[in-house]
This record gives sequence, C-alpha cells and structure tokens, in this order.
Amino acid sequence: MSLGTPHYMAPEQAMGEREITPKAHVYALGCVLYEMLTAEPPFTGATAQAIIARVMTEEPRSLTLQRKTIPLHVEAAVRMALAKLPADRFASARQFGEALTHPGSIALAPTMTGASATGSALFARRGRTVRMAGIAGALVLAAVAGATLWTWLGPRAERPPGQVVRFGIQLPRDAQPVGATGSTIAFAPDGSRIVYVGRAPSGQRLYSRGLDQLDPVPIPGSDGGILPFFSADGQWVGFKQGNRLVKVALAGGPVTPLCDAGGDTFGATWTPGDTVIFASDSGLMDVPAAGGQPRLLAKPDSGESFLWPEVLPDGRAVLFTVFGQGTLRLAVLIRRTREVKRLEQSGGYPRYVAAGFVVLSDPSGIVSAVPFNARRIEVTGAAVPITDKLGTSTDGDRNLGVSASGDFAYQSSVSAGSRLVLVDRNGAARDAGADTGLYYAPRLSPDGRRVALARWTDINFNAQDV
Repeated sequence: MSLGTPHYMAPEQAMGEREITPKAHVYALGCVLYEMLTAEPPFTGATAQAIIARVMTEEPRSLTLQRKTIPLHVEAAVRMALAKLPADRFASARQFGEALTHPGSIALAPTMTGASATGSALFARRGRTVRMAGIAGALVLAAVAGATLWTWLGPRAERPPGQVVRFGIQLPRDAQPVGATGSTIAFAPDGSRIVYVGRAPSGQRLYSRGLDQLDPVPIPGSDGGILPFFSADGQWVGFKQGNRLVKVALAGGPVTPLCDAGGDTFGATWTPGDTVIFASDSGLMDVPAAGGQPRLLAKPDSGESFLWPEVLPDGRAVLFTVFGQGTLRLAVLIRRTREVKRLEQSGGYPRYVAAGFVVLSDPSGIVSAVPFNARRIEVTGAAVPITDKLGTSTDGDRNLGVSASGDFAYQSSVSAGSRLVLVDRNGAARDAGADTGLYYAPRLSPDGRRVALARWTDINFNAQDV
C-alpha cells in the first residue's frame, strides 16, 4: 500500500503529529510555489526517507541564488511559509497571498536575515512599476498553485482513502526464498525493490528484484549472506557474511567489509548520516558505513536482548525491540545522549513508515501498524492489524520487509509447513498421518514400517509410524 509522497509534507506531518493545522497547507502551498519558481521541490532525495530527513534538518536553497529575477519579497514570503515550526508560518493562505502583494510587509520580518533583509530594503526603494510587475507574476503563480492543490489541501476527512493493492510474487525454483525466519527480506526505502535471502543449487545468496522487473537477479559476491538492509538512499545493500558486516552497491562492484560482527547479529539499519547500527549479543552497536571499529551504544539489562533496530528518518533516534522474560516491548535509543526509552507498547521487529506509523509483529504471527509521533517519540494510538499468518518467532522477527513509503512484502509460506506423503511403486499416494510441520530429510526404515525425519520446531529427529 502507498501512504503518499513526502515532497509536500510539512515537518509535523512527516513526524506523525496528531493535530495537523491549516498551517500544514500553507507549507504545502509554499512547496508548490517554490517548485514553480525553480523547477524542483525545496527538498529532494533518492528515497522518501532521505527527503523527510532533509525536510526536518535542512533549510531550502535560496530562490534568488537560483533565479536572480525572483523578487526578494517573494523569497521572504516563501521562506516564512516553509518554516519548520508551524508557529513561524503564516496563519492562512490568505496571509501568504497578502505577503506576496506587499513587499514591505512587517509580517516577513522574522524570516529576513543577513543579505535577504538588506536586499528587501533595497527592493522597497525601487520604482512602483518594477514592484507591481513582480507582484503580478507572484499572484499568477499563487493562483495556479491554489487551483492545483485545492483537491488535497482540504480537511483530511474529505480525501478518499488510498487504494490497497495486494499481489503475490511467484519466484523461480532456482531463486526461492529460504524458509527460516530472521530478517530475510529488505524493502528499498522508496518501495521500488526488494532484496531477499534465497537458495539456489549452488547455495544460499542474496537476490534483488525490482518491482518493475519480472525475475530476481543474484547479487554478485553475496554467497552465504543473511540479514540484508538498505542504505538510506537505496543505492547500497548491507548484509552479514560469515562473521562480518559487509556492503555492496546495487549498481555493481565488489563486496566491501564494514566490520567484524562476531557472534550473533539481530538486524541492522543504515542511518541518513552513513552510520550502520546493528544489534549483537552485547547490545546496540554502530560503525561508519565506510568501515571501522564498532562501538557499543547501549547495553541490555541482565536477561534481556536488544533486537531488530530501525533508524527514524532524521537519524536522531533508533527504534528496536527489547526481548526478555518471554515478552516483546518497543524501545527507542536517543543517539546523542545514548538514553534508552522503553515505551508502553508490546510487539517486536519495528519498522517505521513515513506517514507516521510503526509496523510491529507479535509471536502469534499478527503484524500491526501503530500510530507513532517520531518528533516526540511516542505512540499516539491503538494498533491496527495489517496481516496475520506469518511465520512466528518468540523474539518477534519476521520474513517481512517494510518500505518508508508504506509498502510491505512478506513470505507467507514460512508457516505453511508440509505433510508426509507415502508413494508406492505404482505412483499411488497416501497421507502418512503426521501433523503439518516443517519436515526435512525423511528416511524409511528397512522394513518400510517407520520413517525418520527432522522437524524444524524442535530440531530433533523423530520417528513416525506409517
């Protein structure tokens, strides 16, 4: 499913604020006017996650530096409309329009600094003819922008809900996904591609499949790879290979080591600032995406484990799972202070969606979306089930990939299991009477009366009367 484009989202919308005021519409109108004047939105990026990170941390480029013919008072008005805090913006689109028609408006003072303020004073002293020509152009642009945005700048309740699309992907036999759970699927941040752990006759490796492609392709050098994760710009894939965390460019190139991970690894996430954060036996660790020595960020209490990290769009905090005493809880690491906040929300394997949700799973196989305010770092509503019957695990991991744009892919066959079937020499088949399960390597006894087999649920060999 798709939850919208982030190009025109106000910061409070991108962070999942519960109360959205008309000032978010002013921000969107400012974005459209900016794009009409410069031919591109104020913030761009390769992925939705990258765009949102820039929306919350950067200021837009100066309009007048890009086009010298843009009146300085128009730049000042657009800057005020694009203020990070709603309190610093115009109260309404009408006030925005008035600022565009009055170059000397006192309402623009808070947004004017340095060269822009000086330029505005000089512009105010120019002749009336020049000033009116600039005003006319701005009014035309504002009118066109208003007409274009009217269909979606109204109250949220009046917008039609986005269409939910569900479909299955049949993967070829020589590139089938592995059956084990544990972060085997990664979804590109913009929802355009999945990378998954698959098995081929030559062994286990990573496969990449663009949603505009018919067949997956193996990622060179990824033999034995597990736990795939995307970079924030979607151009790289990281994964664990042996005892090391490594990365490879999707465009091609060698596999490059990041660090020695050692022991068990329970997921990793790649921040917009090019740092990789991963969960290990010791706790949450980080390492530069260029490679280096990992350092410990947060250590769990005795009897607990920190699992399945997921960085928030602005990079300042990381969602993860606290697993202990048979329970799964959502927690957040504040990177600057290394403070761990344990939230009153059950569920594991958190994945953040830019529209203001965290996708969580539980040991019963139910996956839910929980409203989440990333700026205040708090859950803001009740969980809504998305799907169920996924493969279960006590620590909450899933064969599930979620993109920042709100798409998700999962492997539904993990929990389906298999049944034992006896086939005689004439080709007649009959059920052996065993329960459905994840069975492997059946072997008949010499007398044909019993069968030995491996069953995944207990990792032991069992015998079944036939």
